[in-house]
Amino acid sequence: MRSLFLALTLILSAATATAESFTYANNPAITFHFGEKVSQSSRENIIEGVRRVETYFREQTGDRYEGNINIVAYHDEKFFRKTVPSRYRYSTPCGGGYSHNGKRGDTYYVVICLSSWPFESAAEGGAASLARQERNLAIHEMTHVMQKHWMGHISFSKNPHWLRESEANYVGQMLKSSESQTHGQTLANMARQSNPDISLKRIHTMEDFAKYRPYSYANTAQATHWRLEHFGWDAIKAYWQAEGQRKSPNAAFKAAFGMSLNEFYKQFEYMQ
Repeated sequence: MRSLFLALTLILSAATATAESFTYANNPAITFHFGEKVSQSSRENIIEGVRRVETYFREQTGDRYEGNINIVAYHDEKFFRKTVPSRYRYSTPCGGGYSHNGKRGDTYYVVICLSSWPFESAAEGGAASLARQERNLAIHEMTHVMQKHWMGHISFSKNPHWLRESEANYVGQMLKSSESQTHGQTLANMARQSNPDISLKRIHTMEDFAKYRPYSYANTAQATHWRLEHFGWDAIKAYWQAEGQRKSPNAAFKAAFGMSLNEFYKQFEYMQ
């Protein structure tokens, strides 16, 4: 039965869905590109995810997405290759989606590959589950774009992988539902899915993150909740700005939060 719902959705929508590209009405910096096999409901969910995350960061930090952001959602590999320039592609298989701004620059591609395993898994839970995942992926990747915006549009350094993923996971979990969750509700959901035996230190690389999935998502999202409760978005923004000044992850963390990464690990693990 795996991906059956997703397959039926494609069949039912194929007769009317057409490829389209258009500028987002709420922000001309954003352009959507939808492949012809992308259903109308998927398009609406992705647009809604972008609306929610843009509103959230504008309210929390006063920041607005700038530059040129191309959001590409597809099922057909041909559409992906036609729409996304080669310098914005990864050689590894797409595991849901990614954001990429080349080696340096304010032109971004947010790629959402709707035939990948996160959407197949979500589709098994029905239409509402798939809708949440589509919104979540858009929110998650646009959070990464905001991080790079704060950095001055440079590439991520060799910082611990949980640092960049924790905020994207947290914001995605909070905003993906039909009714946006509070910070407390998001934390409660993450706590049920977490494993305190897997410390943040063990989630240092992308490979570590994949190894400890799904616990890595829940554990790191709790770390963002802790930082938000104690320091707020201004400090998180200050961290990424310090990274943009080429400070080491440890120096950037201390400048933003007043403690080293090791000191944070000890405090966070004690609170768990």
